[in-house]
Amino acid sequence: MFCTCECAGKYCADAEAEGANHTDGKPRPYMCMTCEKRFTCRANLIIHAKTHNGIKPYECSVCNKRFVTEGRLQRHVTAHTQPQDSATANKMKHLCTECGKCFGSSSALAIHNRSHTGERPFVCVICDKRFSRVGHLARHSRIHSGEKPYQCSLCGKMFGRSEHLRLHMKAHSGEKAYECPICKHRFSTSSSLAAHRRIHSGEKPHKCTVCDRAFSQYGTLQNHMTVHTGAKLFVCTVCSKAFTRMGSLARHTKLHSG
Repeated sequence: MFCTCECAGKYCADAEAEGANHTDGKPRPYMCMTCEKRFTCRANLIIHAKTHNGIKPYECSVCNKRFVTEGRLQRHVTAHTQPQDSATANKMKHLCTECGKCFGSSSALAIHNRSHTGERPFVCVICDKRFSRVGHLARHSRIHSGEKPYQCSLCGKMFGRSEHLRLHMKAHSGEKAYECPICKHRFSTSSSLAAHRRIHSGEKPHKCTVCDRAFSQYGTLQNHMTVHTGAKLFVCTVCSKAFTRMGSLARHTKLHSG
């Protein structure tokens, strides 16, 4: 698959951070097979993978501490070179010795450190999935509870995550800021564009864990999984009858509309 970010296969400035930031709506098709963090492009995944193999080729000339990437070394070097006013000095008290980032409090540093250690202390009581932040666990729990606290002020549709509501609002505004460079078709979200580009690339990143079939769309994979599980995920809003496939629900719905 071709890289969709502007790095064109080179180092991205946000390579270390993006694996932990899944709330910006960007598609992240590249997953680390060790810790399951996801990335927008292959180059960032390669950079991240170095954190698992222990190779640290970049060395600080002042204190000889070594780093995985040049960016981390550069941030660390500022701790030696930057003049420190009282505010900066206070922030430097909470310095990550692994990557050189500074934080305003010890608690913020402790949360950040989990991105290096892989610690996930917050556990879902329903499915046992683990999270590094309590906020991420709370967001995940809505999948089980069905809670949707974010409502569209125009059509009343509810969402479990605020970023999903923001993406939905673009459907009302008609904004289509993302253009396919191959066929010039336009989309309202970057994730829709990324899914569309797989038509051109032939990429099928979503694989069935039961039969190894692969799909270009995650929704298609979910639909396929019902073949194995028998789960009826598609429910008629009129009579509550449930179906294993969206197409079956669509045909059924026509019976109500005449």
